[in-house]
Amino acid sequence: MWFLRYPAVRLALIAILGAHAIFLGAVPATQKVGGDFPNYYTAGKIAARFPSKAPLYDDAWYQEQIHREGLNISGKFSPFPPMTALLCMPLAPFSPLTALRIVTVINLLFAILAAELLSRCLLISRQESLLLVLFSGEGLTNCFLLGQAYIAVSLAVILGYYLYLRGNKALAGVCLGFFVPIKYFPAVFMIYFAWKKEYLLLLSSGLTAALLTAASLGLLGWEIHKQFLTSVLGNHLLSNLSMQNPYSTSFQSIDGLFRRLFVTHALHNPKPWLAYPAAYWALKPTLLLVLTLMTLRVLRKAMKNPSSHPLILALPAILILVVAPATSTYNFLLLWLPLGLLMKYFTDTKQNGRLQLTWILYMLLGFIPYGLFRRFDGQGVLTLLAYPRLFLMLGLLAIGTGVKDAPCPQESEAAPASS
Repeated sequence: MWFLRYPAVRLALIAILGAHAIFLGAVPATQKVGGDFPNYYTAGKIAARFPSKAPLYDDAWYQEQIHREGLNISGKFSPFPPMTALLCMPLAPFSPLTALRIVTVINLLFAILAAELLSRCLLISRQESLLLVLFSGEGLTNCFLLGQAYIAVSLAVILGYYLYLRGNKALAGVCLGFFVPIKYFPAVFMIYFAWKKEYLLLLSSGLTAALLTAASLGLLGWEIHKQFLTSVLGNHLLSNLSMQNPYSTSFQSIDGLFRRLFVTHALHNPKPWLAYPAAYWALKPTLLLVLTLMTLRVLRKAMKNPSSHPLILALPAILILVVAPATSTYNFLLLWLPLGLLMKYFTDTKQNGRLQLTWILYMLLGFIPYGLFRRFDGQGVLTLLAYPRLFLMLGLLAIGTGVKDAPCPQESEAAPASS
């Protein structure tokens, strides 16, 4: 954005946005346990008892365990992978509030470190990288407030990419592989490294994920992993979430939108815009296929031009968040590196219009008042207006897949973007 060119404006924005994240997210998290954190914390407590057959995916049983920890909050373990319990084990010795305070401090430090590494990866100033982090807005605030792990996931991806640029491919693979069995998202970057034939990175990433999975199998046993693979994972990918309403606009997904428009449900969606379930089953896979083909078309062209290689990292990551069965604001912290690479590409190739529009959509994604759009939910075709986050993400993907080709090195002496 043009106004970000001025250092005084950047500093003022950093102060305002930083205060927003701290005083609306981090500080409240040190005072009260709520949101999603009990789901994580309880898993860590259960894992610390070294159970052999803990029925983690029995929602009623898991709710009892949450209450057993003194937390009068509704929760469940599904759809988390079993390995999530290992991630939370270090919190087991602490009370819930103390554990959340520890996580909040870690999240703050991780967010600062992510900004520093983004500055080095993208060759931008620290002020610009801080703004890239802080403009995630409600996503960053909610990650603090709810005790979520997405700052850590995003940092692991950024650190892995930074180490890759520095030539430490084995350690880069460890960072990228660590969260693959827990949050899946880092796996999308393996497309780029597989194409680049970075076999050492892929091997270390695979071994890291395998070791974590083996530790989970040894601690929790095969049965819980079998249940996850046979019943939990598939339902999650199809947006069939236990104890949650798949018609809710909170998830802002393609699946949720088409359900809301076309599928009747006596309780959750008694009056869809058009009661025609066949449209749901036809339009959803058609749109997913179109978006995938659009992305693949650009990736195929990008592979032929070294200046366009950042697109191979950025676009699949954006696509995954667009087509995900359910997303929340904190999921978009995962955009820090992909959008950073995309905006760096636009800067290097002088596509200023796309750069400005990307900044605008990203800022709206972080700060648009979603509550104002809920009034349109269930209002016939106006229900489309209840999904602003989904359409903002579709807009970012459209900008990325509509890029102009960068000049090939032999056609121009301009320096290629970092990759």
